Amino acid sequence: MSTSCRSDGRNADYRNPIEQASSMVRALTVGKTAPDAAGQDLQGNAFRLSEYRGKVVVLTFSADWCAICRTQYPYYRFMQELYSNWPFAILGVEAGTREAVSRIKTQHGLTYRSWWDGTGTDGARGPIASAWNVRGWPTTYVLDADGVVRFVDLRDEDLLKGVRQLLAEQADQSAEVGPRHRH
Repeated sequence: MSTSCRSDGRNADYRNPIEQASSMVRALTVGKTAPDAAGQDLQGNAFRLSEYRGKVVVLTFSADWCAICRTQYPYYRFMQELYSNWPFAILGVEAGTREAVSRIKTQHGLTYRSWWDGTGTDGARGPIASAWNVRGWPTTYVLDADGVVRFVDLRDEDLLKGVRQLLAEQADQSAEVGPRHRH
């Protein structure tokens, strides 16, 4: 059984697997500072991943046609409610039509900000998914407050545990620094 919705392989990005693997090791593995992502949200406003430094970030790549992606929505909704007053953000990178993605997010009560990354038709990936070497949907990165990749492809309860761990680490670091020494 497949655990992700995959591209059909017609994408030209698949032609250089050695360079792609090298790129992933250099920039997209646990312990590495995540590359910035920039684009327009579903309303057409520009924003960047780097604007969320100082927060634990769940960066999720999904598509309007991906049924497996939808299984994660209850977890995203739970986290956005539970951590609404914490230094935490969920950010989406969405493939599909803006209208379909907006409708699905509204139907599922998902209020987090998302980039629109193109239609994703014919196996094509948008510019952000391509830059992050996404091969299947959903793909999830969990970044710490410094923008370092700490977890890749956690799902369900494991995602909840990973986020809780990073928020606890951040709270511990803040407590160690103390109120007079914060920058």
